[in-house]
Amino acid sequence: KKLGDTVMIAPETVPGLYTATHRYGFQWVIYMIYDYPEIFNKYYDALVDYELFKIDCFGPTKLSKVAMISEAVAFNTGLLWPMKFMKETIFPRVKKCIDRWKKYGYYVIYHGDGNKWKICKDIIDMGVDSINPFEPLATMNIKKFRELYPDTVCGSMIDCQEMLAFGTPKQIKEATLKAIDDSGGAKTLIGSTSEIHPKIKLENRLNLLKRNLYI
Repeated sequence: KKLGDTVMIAPETVPGLYTATHRYGFQWVIYMIYDYPEIFNKYYDALVDYELFKIDCFGPTKLSKVAMISEAVAFNTGLLWPMKFMKETIFPRVKKCIDRWKKYGYYVIYHGDGNKWKICKDIIDMGVDSINPFEPLATMNIKKFRELYPDTVCGSMIDCQEMLAFGTPKQIKEATLKAIDDSGGAKTLIGSTSEIHPKIKLENRLNLLKRNLYI
């Protein structure tokens, strides 16, 4: 109640690949995918089941209206995985989590770093309400996205690697206003492309917050 009109996001849902690659590294995960696919699929399903359990615990509380799902799908210049693997292995598991949040009436943000152009439609078709982040370094252009997908919310577009860390408050203000303009002034969630990390100066953090309050 003390937070007033602030909207909190429900505990983040991480269906599996971020978790697996952080625990064991991409090399071992890829080795398991190709040499022991049955074991990999059991492991992936176990990670998804854990996330579904978390959703079932939190979902009925109605402490939030928004959930976020994160999955490792891309890097700055393209997709991390073959399209066949994504469509047959990743997307069905991500959709399970999306559908479970939707069952409890939540809006769902899909977070996937990198250049996602080839799979944006697939993500939207799974039923998400928003896609993020829109990293300039990954050529995720908001204006282009808005032209292609006018009904989907875009979010997290102020670069935290260079702009927020080393830019001036004026540059951050200009980048934020441009993002709003490029999105048509609607269906936009202003924010850092990832974290507000320690290298970001306090004045830059506050400047981003002011733009949020203004919007």
